[in-house]
Amino acid sequence: MDISSEIHDNIEANRSKVYKRDIMFYNVVDLEKLAPLTQKESCNCSQCAQNIEELKKLSLEFPAYINGERSDKRELEMRIDKIRRHLVKEHGYMAKGIQQSIGAAIGIVGGALLGLLLGFAIGKIKVCMLVCLAVGLTTGMIIGKIYENKKIKEGKIF
Repeated sequence: MDISSEIHDNIEANRSKVYKRDIMFYNVVDLEKLAPLTQKESCNCSQCAQNIEELKKLSLEFPAYINGERSDKRELEMRIDKIRRHLVKEHGYMAKGIQQSIGAAIGIVGGALLGLLLGFAIGKIKVCMLVCLAVGLTTGMIIGKIYENKKIKEGKIF
């Protein structure tokens, strides 16, 4: 049985034991997203091989964590995040939308700086700031989207 379908089946079997909003809030759905990526990398990475077992275990035990104490909920989040961080740091994966957001932030900062410089040089700070912020934001989002599409083609987005 494929690891993704096994985890999906485990989550579906236990879904009725917790509130629907808690499944989303505590990132239980991420177990299904992380499973195929972890399985793909497990042949070359011993940590990913261990993470497959961790994902199986979490998919079975998540109701006990969510319905338990606050520390149990925190532990569930930390264990899922540990697997996600490993994929990001060691294998170059990234969440969808991250690059576009980073590009937008860099574009805003760059646009603000350019707007200030042009505004002081021309003498119309408000107009230059407004135009340069819009151009910087748009440019940053486009560049971020291009980079993200490159990662999608490589299969490195989850």
